[in-house]
Amino acid sequence: MSRERRRRARTHRESNGVNTFARTVGGAVGSQFATAVLATMTVPGATVPPVAGHSTSFLIAAVAALLGAATMPLLRPRPTAPIPTTTG
Repeated sequence: MSRERRRRARTHRESNGVNTFARTVGGAVGSQFATAVLATMTVPGATVPPVAGHSTSFLIAAVAALLGAATMPLLRPRPTAPIPTTTG
């Protein structure tokens, strides 16, 4: 296996690990945050949260997703020119 293929394979494994970590943490934090919003908006004695609680949770999640999408281009590394190799 060439050095370039090994580097690509390692990079692919690292990106899969980061993706899994981000999805796990994001799912945990997001569900806890939505639960807190729903619990806060539930009237004492009611058995279910109001529709406004669900709407607020989805609105907050949409704003967070848009902020994340807007910041992604700023976090990506800039492409660099390849380093010339010499054969000899």
